[in-house]
Amino acid sequence: MKVAKTLLAHAQLGRISNLPTCMTNVLVGSTIGTGLLPLPIDQVILTTISICFFYMAGTILNDVIDYQYDKMHRQDRPLVIGKISISQARLLVFLYFTIGLFLLYIVNSKAIWSGIFLIIMIVLYDLLHKKYAFTILIMGACRALVYITAALAFYSDGLTNQSQTQLIIISLFIIAYIAGITLIARKEIDGKPGKRKWLFILFPFAIILTIILIPPGNIAWTLWSLILLFLWFAKACQHMFTSPPNIPQAITTWLSAICLIDMLFLSLLNQPFLVCLAFGCFVITVISHKYIPGT
Repeated sequence: MKVAKTLLAHAQLGRISNLPTCMTNVLVGSTIGTGLLPLPIDQVILTTISICFFYMAGTILNDVIDYQYDKMHRQDRPLVIGKISISQARLLVFLYFTIGLFLLYIVNSKAIWSGIFLIIMIVLYDLLHKKYAFTILIMGACRALVYITAALAFYSDGLTNQSQTQLIIISLFIIAYIAGITLIARKEIDGKPGKRKWLFILFPFAIILTIILIPPGNIAWTLWSLILLFLWFAKACQHMFTSPPNIPQAITTWLSAICLIDMLFLSLLNQPFLVCLAFGCFVITVISHKYIPGT
């Protein structure tokens, strides 16, 4: 029983319910990096595990740095409760970042610098996010770097002009999306998002612009992905516009929607099998959020 509680505490600390979103990010990035060729499964798995370790290290570091704040506002956190000590958490951060870099090096040594830059951005966000508003862009850049790192881990002779364009468009979209989520999440404690809740009215326009810039490789899959994404997005907005707003539930819904966004990207890249895989990751994320909070 004690072992089970410890494992649950580690799962909560690492926000493992969000890890399927990392996998779909890798699928998109690796698809672009290979030039739409069949993906080597072993490399996809290693890259995904690497990114997952980066993600968990970032969330643990966040809780370490925010420990005093969480003692007042988030008393359900594993570190605050004492299920995991601060010293253990710091060790985990170091181990997870190291393991992530090592795995990335095995896949492709050329991607190691992107991995290092991703770590730097994660640490910068965790150190500064309570002090500066602009850090929401750093958080968005961290997600964008997952796509970029995955693409670099799979390319051999360099990215084509088309692949570079796709990567830039997708990265800019995810930066804006994650920055918007992060901005609203900062009102999670007081429950008063104010005018921020209207930010995601712009989301459909951003999606349509992305589809225009990256013409669909598979119209049927793109349409289904788009419908599912908009329906799920409407669910998140419903949480935001209740009285009072249910910000934690809205944030969780937007986080799981990352899988659907990647599902749409994979549809644009004409990868039906990977679209189905991304949908599976979405289902796993939604179910996992019922047991392990995503925020």
